[in-house]
Amino acid sequence: MRNLSLDELKNLDCREVENFIGIENYISLTPGIGGLIKEEPEDFQVWEVIEGGLDSRKLWTENLRLPMIGAKNILLLMKKYNKETMRAVSELSSMLGILPSQVSICGMKDRRAITWQFISIPYTPLVREEITLHNAWIRPVTCIDNVSSKLLIRNNFEIKITHVNILSDKIIDECLSELSEKGIPNFFGYQRFGVTRPITHIVGSMIVKNQIEDAVKYFIGASTMLEKPNHREFREHFRDFMDYKYVLDNFPPQLRYERAMARHMFEKKDDYVGALRKIPLRLRRLFVEAYSSYIFNKALSISIKDASNLNEPFIGDLAAKLDMYGYPTGQVFEVNNWNIEETQKRIKKGEAAIVMPQPGYSVKLPRGPRGDAIKSILEEEKVELRNFIIRKIPEVGTIGNYRTVAIQKCIIDIEKGNDDNVNISLSLPRGSYATAFLREIMKNKCSLAYVGILHHHT
Repeated sequence: MRNLSLDELKNLDCREVENFIGIENYISLTPGIGGLIKEEPEDFQVWEVIEGGLDSRKLWTENLRLPMIGAKNILLLMKKYNKETMRAVSELSSMLGILPSQVSICGMKDRRAITWQFISIPYTPLVREEITLHNAWIRPVTCIDNVSSKLLIRNNFEIKITHVNILSDKIIDECLSELSEKGIPNFFGYQRFGVTRPITHIVGSMIVKNQIEDAVKYFIGASTMLEKPNHREFREHFRDFMDYKYVLDNFPPQLRYERAMARHMFEKKDDYVGALRKIPLRLRRLFVEAYSSYIFNKALSISIKDASNLNEPFIGDLAAKLDMYGYPTGQVFEVNNWNIEETQKRIKKGEAAIVMPQPGYSVKLPRGPRGDAIKSILEEEKVELRNFIIRKIPEVGTIGNYRTVAIQKCIIDIEKGNDDNVNISLSLPRGSYATAFLREIMKNKCSLAYVGILHHHT
């Protein structure tokens, strides 16, 4: 990925977004049914299941409470409607007089959706009954040590695809059969990068490459034809004049991170590191992780092109045992001449899976074709693994991770709705994206179809 100029990004077409975030291939050969998700927030519902089998939607529906004894934090349930997770966390922390960093979450949930998720906060007697925010509701459940992504077992989804072009049971069945045999590519989805302004990974690449000034200016000023026209105009004006006072006077309140950065730059000229630190730590880390995710996506795209089956290991691949939830556990091991047959058997039984690194400063690169793919992307990017140690902003560095190349233990149920609708129930292990599956079924040319915007390219 080149560091695109602001002018080049401005002309990004909705048909180019997938390539722009590293997703370049389908593994299934069936025609897509087309359609649209998230036409209404109700069309996309997602809820968390955590260790112990606690189901966030069921707990909410049944209004269950557990004993409040013994731990330093309160486990809360949050239901939200058409609202960003970070916005809800910010509003809750402000109401309770705590820092946003004191609110722990299992993961970010879609904005344009109805979501149920677990969060935790330090114990406070202020939280006894339901708290109401704008489009978000929070209830106490029990006491807990802490909430983190490691506590999350699965995300469950109920999704309605509307405006389907080809309503064919045969096509859907054939696609599901192909995916069952070949594996569903475990791409990082749009949410990690943005759709109407997919710049998170570009800002991350600038941070990794020590271009901190560029990262700040890009985050504030980069615009696309896909975002709101008034936002685009504000960003273009900033880009032309690099006037931080203009941002403070004109950027709307919802662009709060841009405003926070600009305020810092207006008050402390040339302190670009300080400006980035005005953004919540979760988002700062997300920049670098998104860049790492982009590299993974690009390498997985090459792997799909070179190998039609994600469940067939090559000599030199890395593999890992899977826990009962479909998540890699223990040490990764290299596939070699002596263990390849045993590894194939364990993959077929769902006991192991092929993994690729999501780059960071502590991962091991595979050998063989998949290793060549990821090394070629790193070379193209002019980046080495040690660059993910960010010396100027050490808190955003990443050790990296290992991610299965195919989604594991995926539970899918599909039924045709009325007219041109398809209803999908989906259950995925943590870290996998529903859109990675949906794009194989839908095969839309325009990425806006995955954020609720019907476009003539779909």
